Amino acid sequence: MTTFDELIGAEPAGTERERLRSVHDMLVEAGPPPELTPELASGPTLAMTLGRRARAKSRRRRMLLPAVAAAMLVVLVVSFATARNSDGSLAIPLTGTPKAPNAVGTLIVLKPTKTTQPMKIEVQGLKPGQYGVYLVHQGRSWEKCGTFVVRDLAGGRTTSMDSPYRAKPGDTWVVAPLTAKGHGATVLRPATA
Repeated sequence: MTTFDELIGAEPAGTERERLRSVHDMLVEAGPPPELTPELASGPTLAMTLGRRARAKSRRRRMLLPAVAAAMLVVLVVSFATARNSDGSLAIPLTGTPKAPNAVGTLIVLKPTKTTQPMKIEVQGLKPGQYGVYLVHQGRSWEKCGTFVVRDLAGGRTTSMDSPYRAKPGDTWVVAPLTAKGHGATVLRPATA
């Protein structure tokens, strides 16, 4: 058996040498590690490897199933929420924002004419005031499509309007109060957004 002085030599001194001696003494006291069992000594078998792969594949499938179900639910909700009616109109459910949490509505985009985009909006739960319906292009510029007035909080309001703008892919509509500077914060937005 090799002694501590033979292993280390004279190089480390002082507290470092004492620290190394204490570690050496603990290792000597612990003794050699136990022998491996024959099963562990022989290494993994083909059955072990294939079983591990099958369990991993099963786990991935179990994790993928809820994600696929959630994606299908989103597609279903969006398709029902923005389904075209038999007359070619598009009904877009609207939900309130934190500025008007109890507000709800429906924007019905009718079949376009050569020069305008007819629409009808039905709202409930907005505070009395004047509001604008805006077409938002690619999330940036706002184009006013029409206005309506809510006279009292309890009653709903249905208004028809003709927008000079037609929607393009990526566009959406929002409702915001009219202000002296243009429009305030959004109070209604599409329920699917």
